[in-house]
Amino acid sequence: MKNGPRGRIGLGEFLGAELRQGYEQPFSDGEKSQTLFRNLWRTPKNLEALIAFGFLLCLDTFLFVFTILPIRILVAAVALAASIARPWATSIINPAQICDLVRGFSFVVCFVLLCFIDNSMLYHLVRGQAVIKLYVIHNVLEIGDKLLSSFNDDVFSALFDLVSTRKPRWWNHLVFAPYFVAATTTVFVHSALVLGQATVLNVAINSHNKALLTIMVSNQFVELKSNAFKRFETNNLFQISCHDMRERFHYFVLMGIVLLRNMTELGWNYDHLLELLPIFVGVWMSEVAVDWIKHAFILKFNNISSEVYRQYRVTLSKDVIKRRQNMALADQMDVVSRRVGFVPLPLGCVTFRIVISSIRLVGWSGIFLVVTSYACLFALKLLASVVLLGIASQSWPGWDDARGPSTSRYSPSLPAYYPKLPDTPFVRPQAGTSGKSRLPLDEVNRYTFVGGSIL
Repeated sequence: MKNGPRGRIGLGEFLGAELRQGYEQPFSDGEKSQTLFRNLWRTPKNLEALIAFGFLLCLDTFLFVFTILPIRILVAAVALAASIARPWATSIINPAQICDLVRGFSFVVCFVLLCFIDNSMLYHLVRGQAVIKLYVIHNVLEIGDKLLSSFNDDVFSALFDLVSTRKPRWWNHLVFAPYFVAATTTVFVHSALVLGQATVLNVAINSHNKALLTIMVSNQFVELKSNAFKRFETNNLFQISCHDMRERFHYFVLMGIVLLRNMTELGWNYDHLLELLPIFVGVWMSEVAVDWIKHAFILKFNNISSEVYRQYRVTLSKDVIKRRQNMALADQMDVVSRRVGFVPLPLGCVTFRIVISSIRLVGWSGIFLVVTSYACLFALKLLASVVLLGIASQSWPGWDDARGPSTSRYSPSLPAYYPKLPDTPFVRPQAGTSGKSRLPLDEVNRYTFVGGSIL
């Protein structure tokens, strides 16, 4: 047979060439592929370290509502009573105490209004709807939760700014009233939405065909589709990470509420608990799996190192340490709501409403249970705060070089070895982008427009 450009070869030669042919990679770089694989392999570890820190941060803020905030409200109420009793004297109530009173009053008003909502009637009303309607209701409640989280933070920030800048005159109370009504209304509407989310989740778990639960889990993969194939900056990825850590804690509390309601209705049956736990674990693991896949492909397509999650943890650690300053610019709830997007008042109000309606408190045994529960929550709050400070101090690279009283700028009541913080952490420029200026990571909040969008 002839050989050449237009010649013919035999079948044996063709098969031999196929079996002996070597491999080349003219269109790819082997070292780059190995680096990419190692980066994807380290993504779950670095991501879970960041989300665990954010989860602990949300837990600390959530426990603040039930432990520290009542004491602050009591102190503010005493200061207000003293100011009313001595109107001629200089006001001894400061703006922070006024905000504590507003938060306490909003919490009480929302709790009272939520008591007029029958949980059983709401459950059967939601259960009687078609599956497609429940899916629409679930998405509407989720969107409303995000919108109200942003608006709630703005209302309380405007209220704090108002009481901080205006002098205590009687006509200023007329200006203060609309902000107070807006804050209380926003907290109540947000609490009602959270209660609706808990009810929809309860219906999805208790339904026989599990169709709604399957749709809710598949909705997480829709989130994967909408995020994995877009171009992101590191600041956008920070917003997505904050959303994920807030969502993890939010669903953790909602599943706790659903578990408490089901156990109460069935007389704390242990067999029913064993039936519910696999469902909760499945929903939780699906959320974790979607987060891993989503972040892995976002890092791959945008050429971002998984070490960026360490930078995000440094940013959150700086927020934790700055709250311990002698004159902090914002309190714990404001910092967490702005940076992470977690607003604890509505979720705390719904949790308190469900716990009060599920647990019967009678006589001295009820008083003992309340005192013991408060002591346990207070101890858990202190433990979470100490662990947060420890992790935040270790996350900051200059911890060892910043020890000593001479480098501390923080409250003298705390140990004088909190690290001195610079203005902004280092953020590696993204590949394929120009050298134009970018918003520093310290200035990126959960609902800040970055690159023309909020993620």
